[in-house]
Amino acid sequence: MEPLVVSAPGKVILHGEHAVVFGKTALAAAVDLRTYLIVRPREDQRVVVNMSTVDMSYEWTREDVMEMVTLNKSSDGNNPRSPTEAFLQLLKTRHGLDVSMTTPKILAATGFLHLLTCIVGEDISKMSGLEFCAVSNLPVSAGLGSSATFAVCMAAAMLLLSDRICKEASTKQFCKSEYDTYLEDIIPEEMKHKLKECLGQFSKHENIQSFQTVALPEEMKCLVCDWSFQCERLIHGTPSGIDNSVSCFGGMIKYTSGKMTALKDYPVLNVLLTNTCVPRSTKAMVAGVKERYDQFPQVIKPVLDSIQAISEHCEAELTKLHHLQSSTTTSVNLSEADIYKRLNILIDMNQHSLNLLGVGHPQIDVVCKVTKEYGLSSKLTGAGGGGCVLTLLPQGVKVFIILFILTYMGMKR
Repeated sequence: MEPLVVSAPGKVILHGEHAVVFGKTALAAAVDLRTYLIVRPREDQRVVVNMSTVDMSYEWTREDVMEMVTLNKSSDGNNPRSPTEAFLQLLKTRHGLDVSMTTPKILAATGFLHLLTCIVGEDISKMSGLEFCAVSNLPVSAGLGSSATFAVCMAAAMLLLSDRICKEASTKQFCKSEYDTYLEDIIPEEMKHKLKECLGQFSKHENIQSFQTVALPEEMKCLVCDWSFQCERLIHGTPSGIDNSVSCFGGMIKYTSGKMTALKDYPVLNVLLTNTCVPRSTKAMVAGVKERYDQFPQVIKPVLDSIQAISEHCEAELTKLHHLQSSTTTSVNLSEADIYKRLNILIDMNQHSLNLLGVGHPQIDVVCKVTKEYGLSSKLTGAGGGGCVLTLLPQGVKVFIILFILTYMGMKR
């Protein structure tokens, strides 16, 4: 087999995080930060997986993997499902992978093995060995969907390896775009360097750009999305599905009760993402909101309804902004400044709502305060409790002073 390159974009949630778990609407968009995966053959009959961002490095013999396959194989890799209890017990007792632990590398390795045994399955016995190397310029546990990009990359690669995705058809039907290209032939220089560090010297393919790459049409992305969601469930417990959906399909989407709708009339938005460098567990944050909801349903239900309304108003404002940006004539009744003013108000209200849900953090408050001093509005994006903060940047805004202040305070952008 030829080495295969796969990549998937991260995401930001504009509005609706946590509320989406309760059936409310969330708005999310892909960002130009990605995870990259290279799969290449090995000659030592071993399966190896490495992901430097979570310090994950595991390897198993082909016999070990085939034992896992017997306990977790799927009769049809086209029907995604959760892992069997016997499979999880084997990973715990024989390989030290206990899904009850929240260690990122253990959860990621378990998700990887689930996809491998179900999708590639018994075909592994026909292979001499495989090596999976993933690198990313997305921060981990920061609300930008890094685990979803890992899951999407792994699911796509394994579906390609098992020939469940037709490479010829995908090559013919693909239409390249800036964000929703997640199997691409352009890798940033910094990522090439990380990949080479991860893989070591290439014996046959020195130039990463020479690796065979393919891209998927929409109908094939659906299968990738469904399998990656199963991996996300192992990592996060009860995810909404929005992260892997955005990572898989790109662009901007509206997500309600498991139904994804791609937004066609969305504008180009400039945002500042500030990493508070406060790590947290998405699974723990989601569980905390559920606990608060169970304790005070009459208080929390109206908060969730308010977040729903915020998402709806934001979608309407974004549609107006798109039409304004696309129009060649100036509207007397439509001002970009007025739209951004309303978008900022919605951001402020959402951040206050998220604090009521218990997912705020003092460092998030610091970012919100600093940016507000310069007339900008900010909110957490993702699970909260730390992670990244999103700041909407109107056209022409100078952010150098803000960046200097936030960096001085220990934040990252």
